[in-house]
Formats: sequence, C-alpha cells, structure tokens
Amino acid sequence: MKYVFVFIMSSILTILSVGCTKENHFDLVFLIPKGFTGWVYAVGDIPGKKALVKEDGKWLVPISHDGQLRTCTSLDGAGGVEFYFVDEKGKRTKAHMEYETIDWVPKKGVIYVQGFHSVGREDEKGEYPTMQQFFVGTAQQYEESLYRNQHEQYPDDIPPLNSSKQNACK
Repeated sequence: MKYVFVFIMSSILTILSVGCTKENHFDLVFLIPKGFTGWVYAVGDIPGKKALVKEDGKWLVPISHDGQLRTCTSLDGAGGVEFYFVDEKGKRTKAHMEYETIDWVPKKGVIYVQGFHSVGREDEKGEYPTMQQFFVGTAQQYEESLYRNQHEQYPDDIPPLNSSKQNACK
C-alpha cells in the first residue's frame, strides 16, 4: 500500500510539473505612472493593439495614466509579477506590495499594489480575454474602493476571443 501511495503521488507531481513548465508561464513587469492611484486593468488578446515588449525575458506592461492597457499580447498564463512606478523621465521605483511579509501591517499614507488577480469572463457570445487587475493606493483607499464595489469591472467594449484562439498580434 505504501508503494501504491508513492507511485500515485509521484505521478501527480510529474503531471503537475509538466503542466507548469516555464514555457506555459511568463513574468510580467507592470510600469505604473508615478502618482497614479486607482484600479489598473490590463487586457490582452486584443487584435489591432500594440504588442508588449520583452526586457530580460519578462513582458513590460506599460499602464496609461487612466490605469488601463490593451494589448494584442496574451496575458493568460502570467507567472511572476513585478510592479514599478515610472516618472516622466522613465526612472523606475519598485512599488510596495501588499502582504510583503506574513505579519504585514499597512503603513498610513503609503501607496501599495493590492488585490492583484486575474479576471475571466464568459457568456453566450463566448470566452473573453483574461484581464489582470489590481489596485494602487493606500490601504484606506483600497478598502473604500471595495466598499463602493469598484472592482472586477470587466470592460464592456472587449470582444470575445475567436474560436481558434490564434495570436491576436498577427
């Protein structure tokens, strides 16, 4: 019985490791305008939009001053994420992350990247591109935006993916 358990567990781990190889995942570097606060929405797989650029093997995701990005590059399958504030000269400053440590307590007035998650949508028209979403602001601003239900607002003007899911950048 012990050997059956070991065999089953090793089979599961093998399947998981094959399914989670580096080829299936990629890293994103979000470039946020310095001084921006609010929800950020980045949607990929949009035909006719500009492709993302890679730097050191990671996709650069330049967010506009209104907190949005639309790109033909797919954002589905993102692995690691980094966040930087970018000033008008292009200088990057690493953003503070929510829950940087297990005993994280937000500091009053500090701007954090909070609530990062992927949002999907599917309806009778089909499956829609994955949207990466997060909030930039103080802990109090974040809580207030959640209270006002200002999150997971999938844009109405995004079309469903075509059935073949081919590269939208072509």
